[in-house]
Amino acid sequence: MSRLTIDELAGAAALAFGVKWAAPLADALSREAGRTVAATQIHQWTSGARPVPAWVADVIVTVLKRHAHELQRQARATYAEAQRLELVLVPPLPEPEPDAEPEAEGPTMGM
Repeated sequence: MSRLTIDELAGAAALAFGVKWAAPLADALSREAGRTVAATQIHQWTSGARPVPAWVADVIVTVLKRHAHELQRQARATYAEAQRLELVLVPPLPEPEPDAEPEAEGPTMGM
């Protein structure tokens, strides 16, 4: 895999972890790579003080896919809870009243 640019790393990390992404990214990279990655290392990469190591490109793909899978799981659970609450909390629509008996017509004129 080719080397990951700082912009690609920052964009991917911000997408997955929000604006304060350095520490969560360090944790995720540590878990996936099986090595300790500190937030200070991430800052060195993003500042240009050190290049982004080549192994990060492979690992960031796995991190993003895991994160996407977790978001999908959370979305399904959130939707299921919304449906459950809707059944419990939202009153059903009232049944329509049956039509009243038609009024008897009075005598017509001219008969």
